[in-house]
Amino acid sequence: MKKIRNNQFGITIPNRYNDQIGQMIDGFNEMSTALSNLIQQNRMKDKLRQEAELKILQQRINPHFLCNTLEIMNGMILSGQEMKAVRFCEMLGKMYRYDMGDEDFVSLKEELSYVKNYLAIIQCRNGKLTVSYEIDDEVMNLSILKFIIHPIVENSIKHGFREKPIDNNLTIVIKKMEYQLYVDIIDNGDGIPEEDFLELQDKIKRIKSGQKVQYSGHIGIMNTCYRLFLQYGNECDFMMETNLHYGTKTEIRIPIRE
Repeated sequence: MKKIRNNQFGITIPNRYNDQIGQMIDGFNEMSTALSNLIQQNRMKDKLRQEAELKILQQRINPHFLCNTLEIMNGMILSGQEMKAVRFCEMLGKMYRYDMGDEDFVSLKEELSYVKNYLAIIQCRNGKLTVSYEIDDEVMNLSILKFIIHPIVENSIKHGFREKPIDNNLTIVIKKMEYQLYVDIIDNGDGIPEEDFLELQDKIKRIKSGQKVQYSGHIGIMNTCYRLFLQYGNECDFMMETNLHYGTKTEIRIPIRE
């Protein structure tokens, strides 16, 4: 007991007794081991949470996106499209304000507003992108973890459509199913090569089991998956399907919070 008071957890006592004393020792050993395991799990969760919080910074507006957007606005002004440039400036400002907020949870409406502003700017750069939304009205005010939709959308734009110059289609489907929110992001891009996808699936599986995974490519996907399972645990799910040259589908399932 003195060692435990000094934070030396996981201590066990050799048991040579078959009476009530032996039962007490067995109970103490079980309690000590369980306490040690719980402390280790909490330490690992805290460490992973800190890493995820650092990684989320990489999902915010990056310098390349900002520079490209400013170049577009400059071109609009030079070509006499001042009002259009003003609208783009407003969208960019809203994105930055959302970025700078330190809240962990936002309404689905707020998250989608950020995504829609991002995609509107992308569509101006890529006239071949078509975006479709299939969203139940009743879900707009539900609370969700911030930045769980945008990183997946950005991944489709950066990787799925990178080698696909025409007919780029992105669909976002969000609906309420009993006590869960279903979020599906579907693109008809290049898909993910089999070897890369198997590696990605293995990492997702390890994240679900609470293991630490090294980031290497698809940072937005990895970080989103980490944050989801750190926050919701087994109440959520994160799944992906891909078909090389035909596209990728990402499915997110989270418990509903009003």
